[in-house]
Amino acid sequence: MLQVAGEIHAGEAADAMREVARRQRGSIGVYWLRMLSFPAVGGLVGYGLAFLLSFVIDSSALFAAPVIGFVIGYVIWSQRAKRFVLKRFRREMATRNLQLRYPTSFTVDDEGLHCISGPVSSSAEWSAVTDLFLEQGYWVFMVQMSPWVCPRRLFTTPADERAFITGALDRSERDEDGRLALNPV
Repeated sequence: MLQVAGEIHAGEAADAMREVARRQRGSIGVYWLRMLSFPAVGGLVGYGLAFLLSFVIDSSALFAAPVIGFVIGYVIWSQRAKRFVLKRFRREMATRNLQLRYPTSFTVDDEGLHCISGPVSSSAEWSAVTDLFLEQGYWVFMVQMSPWVCPRRLFTTPADERAFITGALDRSERDEDGRLALNPV
């Protein structure tokens, strides 16, 4: 058996995580260029509309048109950015012949929380589970500083979901307010 041991400090791998994000997203320069182009074009369109409407409407009321165009452009980008990043990430996975879908299971027992996703299995003792919350259709278990996400669609019925989450909460340490206790591990 081979083993390596030591100590890791919270947040020390932040630079490595930025590199992970870069590999998933692509060049930060290209990403920002694309991100800023939508608001810039929106602002220019708003400015053009303000100019055209200035012949019909009092131009002093149209100063906000470029700002509104900029905001609309930003909103459009923010809606498209996720699709752009995911599409690129999935394309990169496919070029490496990696699977895009994995059978996944979560197990709650007295020892801890266990996740098997494709060829990867992870286990966490309950003292390492520091938070549990529902976010956009996913139950998020914070295991130390790492999110483990369990899609709600994995549950066949609301009763199954309720039983699973209740089982997880019953096994977790909680503070006097009933929230999960943030346990230093």
